[in-house]
Amino acid sequence: MNPQIAYLLNLAIQKMQSKKLEEAELSLKQALKLEPNNADALCFMSVISAHKKDFQGALQLIEKSIAAAPRNPIAHSNKGNILKELGKYSEAIACYEKAILLERKFVEPYSNKGNVLQALSRYQEAIDCYSIAIGLEPAFLEAYGNKGNALYKLGRYEEALDMFNQALEKNPEYVEAWRQKGFVLQNIKRYEDAMRCFQQALSMDPHRPESWYFFGLFCFEVKKFSDAMACFDKAIAEMPNYAEAWGLKGRIHFELQEYENSIFCYEKAFAINPHLALIAGSLISSMMYGGLWSDLNSRMNFLFEGIKNQKKVVTPFSLLSLSDSQEVHLQAAKIYIANNYAVKKVLPKIKKELHSKIHIGYYSADFQYHAVSLLMAELY
Repeated sequence: MNPQIAYLLNLAIQKMQSKKLEEAELSLKQALKLEPNNADALCFMSVISAHKKDFQGALQLIEKSIAAAPRNPIAHSNKGNILKELGKYSEAIACYEKAILLERKFVEPYSNKGNVLQALSRYQEAIDCYSIAIGLEPAFLEAYGNKGNALYKLGRYEEALDMFNQALEKNPEYVEAWRQKGFVLQNIKRYEDAMRCFQQALSMDPHRPESWYFFGLFCFEVKKFSDAMACFDKAIAEMPNYAEAWGLKGRIHFELQEYENSIFCYEKAFAINPHLALIAGSLISSMMYGGLWSDLNSRMNFLFEGIKNQKKVVTPFSLLSLSDSQEVHLQAAKIYIANNYAVKKVLPKIKKELHSKIHIGYYSADFQYHAVSLLMAELY
């Protein structure tokens, strides 16, 4: 390799590790001037584009890198990460499998493949991938965290906490594990323990936007809206293109019936990532409540196209006021259930019996002092 190119690549790596992406990009551009098809420079440029959320640009760069060096497993794995961000899950899985084929002991594609399987709600398959990654490299902390998340999705909370604890035993300063552990504790209502985990994560790295985001989620759940808003503002200050944080700001404004502010935040989130879960439906709902219906038809078309393509774009309840199509409602409900309630095979199969009369059962979360139970009393 040209010594000047080698120097520029090493310099770029150092700048990337120091999170000085603009300086790294400058070095890489200089390298590409000397050698336009340098596979490593193109691969690193792709990583920087992905960090900037320019996933189409990142995809073009990584494809050029692979064309120049087709047997580079890292490039195939990186391409899988980009395709995942673009919602092209089957193509992403194919890239990870190609990377694994090229290098069986390359740990990251196993973990990355698990992440895509999680996004597809194929949690047990994801857990299997993470287990392989941990077996290959017991110190690979990210696999512990991802496996913990998948176990949490299956309702296996103690196993999930055990994964995070194992990660923290290996590295007590693993910020993501503190944050993820806090999230699980929050969802099983152990609020004081969750609070300690989030505060621990923030104390270690107060400039990490994800830590502010998850602490904001915690504050939102316990109805501390002003604290939650402050957390999301801090997350956005650290990362202005943080679509999830903009989305949650929009949700708080919606809860407070501040619809114009809600629309502004949802539009910000949608512009950054139109495929963010539920953002399209949330934006339309805010527009309907606020009586601001500009460009509504095109937004509705985007929503229906998303439902058709099995995307989690709207909650079934929000959709009730947006469409009168039974097929659309059924599809949206199936998507929502698949994404939020994983199949848990913990109960025996129900024995079916034939009866001379039809037996009707009623199921509701609201058989309490609630309008549903009061109205159902008349039916009985």
